[in-house]
Amino acid sequence: MIKVILMICVLFLLPNNFYAQSENHKINSETEDHFNYNHIALFVGASTLFERDHTSFTLGADYIRFFSPESNFAAGIYTEAIFDHHTEWLFGAVLFYWLTEHLWIRTGPGIEILQEEQECGCGTKTETEFLLRIGAGYSIHFGKFFVDPSIDIDFLRSSTTLVWGVNFGTAF
Repeated sequence: MIKVILMICVLFLLPNNFYAQSENHKINSETEDHFNYNHIALFVGASTLFERDHTSFTLGADYIRFFSPESNFAAGIYTEAIFDHHTEWLFGAVLFYWLTEHLWIRTGPGIEILQEEQECGCGTKTETEFLLRIGAGYSIHFGKFFVDPSIDIDFLRSSTTLVWGVNFGTAF
C-alpha cells in the first residue's frame, strides 16, 4: 500500500517539462546577485498522533539543495525529535516542488526510531518503522533568511501523524 502511495506522489510531482522555466522563486533576484543552491533550517513545531489524539513538542533540522535556478524541484533531508514520555527520532529524504513563487509541496520516505524503557526495568526497547511524508509549506524570504510555515502528514504502518510548525533558516 505504501509503495502505491509513494508511486502516485512521485508521478504527481513530475510534470511534462521537468526543468520548466520559471521565475527565481528561491531568492529574490532584485536583491541578490547569485542563486543560493543550499538552504538549512531549524524546525520548531508539534506532532499530533491521530490514533491517540495526543500532541507533542517537536524539534528538527533540514537541509535543501536546489537543482538549478530555473527548476521548480529541490531535494532535501531532515531529522526530527518528538518529545513525549519517550523520544521518537525521524530521519528522511524528500523531493520538493514549488507550485508558485512561495508555495511548495514535498514527499519522500523516512524512518522513525522509537526508544522506550521496558516496564520490567531491564533496559530500553528500540523499534524502527518506515514512513512516508507528504506535506506543504509557504516560504517567506528576508534576503538570505527565510521562515517557512509547514504542515506534513507522516504515514506509518502503525499510525498517522500530523507534523506542523515553522522552519527558520538561511540560504547559502
